[in-house]
Amino acid sequence: MKKINILLILTVLLLSMTQAASAQTGLEDGCYCVNLVGDYSPALQVATASPIPSTFHLDVNAKVCKSGTVITVEEFKDVNSDPGVALDTCIVTILDENTIELFANGTCMDGNYFEGNMILVGSNGNYATQSNKPAIGTVITPFRTIPVMGFFTATVTPCPDQEIPEFPTIALPMIAVIGLAFVMQRRKE
Repeated sequence: MKKINILLILTVLLLSMTQAASAQTGLEDGCYCVNLVGDYSPALQVATASPIPSTFHLDVNAKVCKSGTVITVEEFKDVNSDPGVALDTCIVTILDENTIELFANGTCMDGNYFEGNMILVGSNGNYATQSNKPAIGTVITPFRTIPVMGFFTATVTPCPDQEIPEFPTIALPMIAVIGLAFVMQRRKE
């Protein structure tokens, strides 16, 4: 009878561990491939001596790795930017199942400095800036500082070299329960 009670307790413990693992809402630690696409436009009507394009298109791929609360951008590149925008820095401050927050800067339009911040929300790997919270940026030209705003979408997928982390989450508690049952059985004999 004692043996059955112990096995029942261990089974309940195992079920609670696997349900806790499946209830996690954040993205697992690992590397993710992020594709960010969208357009910035001047927030104000700009009159300068140099022509300012009406939109700045960005199409950027990045490999973003997450370990706990530490998020690093391993690599990024402009795939299709018009006019040409070369990113110098891309910092992701939030990467979870519901939100991406990032800062980027670089050069655009004949070497002018550019920087921008954005928050994208979504789920299932698809994110977008909200109509009431567009991406905000600045272009600094020799003539003036130009505020820009834009709307972007992003897709986030695990990079192909990632292992599926769920196996250890389920296998390790099961091995522990089987091991405990084995030890308890040997102790009884």
